[in-house]
Amino acid sequence: MLGNVDRARQIFGRWMSWIPAQQGWLSYIKFELRNNEMDGASAISERFVQCDPKVGAWIKYTKFEMKNGEIARARNVYERAVEKLADEEDAE
Repeated sequence: MLGNVDRARQIFGRWMSWIPAQQGWLSYIKFELRNNEMDGASAISERFVQCDPKVGAWIKYTKFEMKNGEIARARNVYERAVEKLADEEDAE
């Protein structure tokens, strides 16, 4: 990667299209954070919970937003998680 951030994003983007395990998503998020791209990390977190809507993913996303001072966004993520997970519980 060594300075070629755009190329690295392309590679990560292709990797995410395969819907990798949680560690793949977290690696991409950390990459964006290392490059001070909070909005990019937030957008990837959003994609992550859409592809893998498990409790742990929602919690990580909510904590990420809270840690970055995005309280309203964190609340929105939390509320959507409650709604999504309640719907799945009802389906079982």
